[in-house]
Amino acid sequence: MADSVNTLPVMTDEQRRKNLEKAAAARKERKALLDLIREGTVSFEKASADPKYWRIPVVRLLIAVPGVGKAKATQLMTEAGVSPTRRVKGLGCRQREYIIENLPKRGV
Repeated sequence: MADSVNTLPVMTDEQRRKNLEKAAAARKERKALLDLIREGTVSFEKASADPKYWRIPVVRLLIAVPGVGKAKATQLMTEAGVSPTRRVKGLGCRQREYIIENLPKRGV
């Protein structure tokens, strides 16, 4: 077996620093997107159709929706047949529609 199969790439300190900064910026952007959902500025329907949200796990996106906690998010995902590790991009159209239809309605 070759030794290079499981070895990490050799990076300079500068490359490592740039990658850490890039990862931190991505986390900050995802947090800002989830905050928009928490505030009610963006709905789950709009967020799940927007490519900016596609890398976020479905459960995190659902928990960010006002009125949905971990239990309700898990229940919705189970009923829709969504894996607990599924990201928004991986949702099927029927799964997405089921979740949207069964989210708690606000202001009714």
